[in-house]
Amino acid sequence: MKTILYPILISGALIASIINPDNSVQKTKILSDNSRLTYNVNEKNKLEGAYFVENTQKNVWIRGTYKEEKRSGNWYAFNSDKTVFMRYNYDLKKMLYLDTVAIKKADITITDKNEEFAKNASAPFPICSIDQYTSLLTEAAKASYPKEIIIYNQPIDITIIATVKSAKDVKYVASYSHKGERYAYNINTKNIDFDIDWIPSTYNGKDVEAEFKVQAKMEFSSNGAGKQRFVWNY
Repeated sequence: MKTILYPILISGALIASIINPDNSVQKTKILSDNSRLTYNVNEKNKLEGAYFVENTQKNVWIRGTYKEEKRSGNWYAFNSDKTVFMRYNYDLKKMLYLDTVAIKKADITITDKNEEFAKNASAPFPICSIDQYTSLLTEAAKASYPKEIIIYNQPIDITIIATVKSAKDVKYVASYSHKGERYAYNINTKNIDFDIDWIPSTYNGKDVEAEFKVQAKMEFSSNGAGKQRFVWNY
């Protein structure tokens, strides 16, 4: 009989208590989309131990561990409904599970000019759920949106396009319509305050250029401050 193991959904506090080294110090940071990052550093102020992000419903979006400033072991990414989106093992450098339904929220295209590569290459994926990815990139897109054409209190449809050339070479663009014309602008990566790791598209061991697109909505409040911030009770 084949045994199927399912990861257990546990709270952020329990994650930290189980896998943190004794000499670590826990810290928190509120990210641009109001989600909360909890991480741990050792006596050298290097990432060590539990690392996880909770959304504003206090559900874990991503969790894993750091060892000596590097991600290690299994990392789990979750959809907003608490189901598992992805399991990736950093030691094996291998994706062990992917939600093949949720990934359909993204439009993936291999754009490499080499026809053989474009036909046979694997798909690129961010090591986080589409829900978390869209939330973070939407806020980054808002920060870079042309201020002179902002219309307050009105949803704006945007397409967020990641051009992935390698795990370390990723550029983000937001595309939108204005007065019947289509425009695009670069998303400044400085406005993405969470490190999004990528699994690039590959073929025969070589990186292949690809695009990863998601649809999103953003809205500016009348005072220009964006959406109301969620208040975390620690």
